[in-house]
Amino acid sequence: MSTKISFIIFTRNSGKRLKLLSENIKDVVDEINVVDGFSSDDTVEITKNYSTKVFQRKSWGHVEPDRMFALKKASYSWILYLDDDELLGEKLKSELRGLIAMEEKMCYAALSTIRIDYDRKYKQLAFGSFYNRQIRIYRKDRAI
Repeated sequence: MSTKISFIIFTRNSGKRLKLLSENIKDVVDEINVVDGFSSDDTVEITKNYSTKVFQRKSWGHVEPDRMFALKKASYSWILYLDDDELLGEKLKSELRGLIAMEEKMCYAALSTIRIDYDRKYKQLAFGSFYNRQIRIYRKDRAI
């Protein structure tokens, strides 16, 4: 079983946060796929420094069509998906491949994480509605 991971993200004028996120996940994933909604800032230029694949698409007003498009373009079964205002915690970064490697033995197709958001100055937002458990890591061929 392969533990290779495709990262997918959807951007629109995300340049200010994208570099921090890309630095955060670049050593954890095997490819970075960006679907951009024709940003007018430096988002696309930043993505080219990190991304395996960059696609520009007309904004639909909601992310689901772009999520399905990115899933079709992902090379690997395991998907990591984050918004541009999220980061992986150090513990999860260090344990992610090991957790994925246990998938066949443990019989799971997705992992939920605690979502932690950051403001534009990369300061972690206070506890509240931003802290909730969400599925951010999953097998695209086994999850619905």
